[in-house]
Amino acid sequence: TAGTDGLISAVAGILVGLLVFIIPYIQKSMAAGDVKLMAAVGAFVGVKIVIAAALVSLVAGASIGITLLAYRQMRKQDTPNADALLSMQFPYASAIAIGTAVALVTQELQWIQ
Repeated sequence: TAGTDGLISAVAGILVGLLVFIIPYIQKSMAAGDVKLMAAVGAFVGVKIVIAAALVSLVAGASIGITLLAYRQMRKQDTPNADALLSMQFPYASAIAIGTAVALVTQELQWIQ
């Protein structure tokens, strides 16, 4: 809706969204869908907000991961099939959703200029 400026902002947001999570994808610590989701977020919100969203997503993902790891370690004692429980992954899209929501709220409150 913003013409050429909107197109440029969307393409820049896509590129930054891709670049932010491309290293974890190459290291096989993140799935391709998560990288594409962050690129899509970048297309909608632009460069400034996608960077903030990615940073908050990383913190949210680490928090979720640590919590799940602690839970799985506690359950390991009760579960005869503990190796399967410990090797399970969680969908990183939840962390991306949290990061995007926080970035959009902070932008709306004008904490991000």
